[in-house]
Amino acid sequence: GAIGGYDLDGDSYVFHGSEADVRIEFLADDVVNVRLDPDGSPRKDSPAILTRDLGGADVTVKDRPDSYLLTSDELHVNVDKTSGRVTFSDTDNTVITRDTDRGMTWDDEGRIRMEREVAGDESFYGLGEKTGALDKRGEHLTQWTWDANGDHAGGTDEMYQAHPFYIGLHDDAAYGLFLDNTFRTTFAMAENGADKATVTADGGQLNYYFLKGPAMRHVV
Repeated sequence: GAIGGYDLDGDSYVFHGSEADVRIEFLADDVVNVRLDPDGSPRKDSPAILTRDLGGADVTVKDRPDSYLLTSDELHVNVDKTSGRVTFSDTDNTVITRDTDRGMTWDDEGRIRMEREVAGDESFYGLGEKTGALDKRGEHLTQWTWDANGDHAGGTDEMYQAHPFYIGLHDDAAYGLFLDNTFRTTFAMAENGADKATVTADGGQLNYYFLKGPAMRHVV
């Protein structure tokens, strides 16, 4: 929904939407935590994340007519005032990845959803122990550990390890995205020719970490 302003809570910039807050924190110049907080949702500390100090960042905020722009030495994060859409860009304003117009949502059953635009040449790598091709573009993958008996053919999805993390790679950049959520989660990575990647979870927080490249080796 529309963003009506923001506050600084410690090192987090909290953007107040009509139905939820979007909380953004730079853990380093090139590492950013984004969390959607529906009204009344408590903050939950995650055992999946090490509390190691990455150095933080000197962040400036510009209040522009249509958006808020957060800038570190290596990264621009833009929050659209109309939709709450979040865009990550290089310091030369080259888009690395961004939400679709739908962006981050949730429903009355507690399910969460995030949609991100996909570049025409973008490939995706990671997402846990899976069979098949390394590039997961076009696939629908589930993050849920399972004792996968029998043959592990090319289409085997749920197996012994679930890693809700992927690397996106396109001509302009590489980046990583880790969803900090322990519920059953699906990643539809430009499935059926779609120009978007859709991430859903049966519950929990919509809480993710963005890691800037610019190359894949810098992400990992």
